Amino acid sequence: MLNLQESKKNYYKLVWFDGTELTIPPMSQEMMMKIMHLEDAGDTQEQLDMMTNIVVAMLSRNLEGRAFTESDRKLLTIDIIGAIFTDYFSFMQKCLGE
Repeated sequence: MLNLQESKKNYYKLVWFDGTELTIPPMSQEMMMKIMHLEDAGDTQEQLDMMTNIVVAMLSRNLEGRAFTESDRKLLTIDIIGAIFTDYFSFMQKCLGE
């Protein structure tokens, strides 16, 4: 029997710079499509902008209802964005393997 309530254990946890723990639901199909089109971006700056937008959109889906401001966005350096992508995808791979 498929129990969809079990999917709730696949929520990603992230602690923001201010110590707030965020609970992020699994990635939507729309967000996955955006990631798949990253390579279509014209130049490096466009790719970085797209990656930042994807991370902000992902974080904005948090269950705690925390909104992300422009000052939050400025905290997302390329190394932080890379770390979030790497950790999130590693987490999702483990979830898919279960």
